[in-house]
Amino acid sequence: MADFHVELNGEDINRSIADAITKSVLGEAIVKVVKDTVDGLTRSYDNPVKKVVEQLVREEILRQLGEYQEVIREKVKAQLTDELADKVVAHALNEATKRLF
Repeated sequence: MADFHVELNGEDINRSIADAITKSVLGEAIVKVVKDTVDGLTRSYDNPVKKVVEQLVREEILRQLGEYQEVIREKVKAQLTDELADKVVAHALNEATKRLF
């Protein structure tokens, strides 16, 4: 006779419970309420979901611009003076942020 060895951890149990609830009538009701709530939020004039997404996009763009600022600055600097290069980079960061939102 073969021995069975079953090993479960908390994550496996939680996933099984979540799957069972989602597949049940209660799960269908929860999914509907969440969907209706999100739909209601995204249709409103003062859309909080849009604000969060815009903020995340803005932060990522600024992070990327900051990360590549030196590369951009060096390319511009090859053509311009240090003072003008500083002004151009600062202006580009400012305008990029304004134009996105």
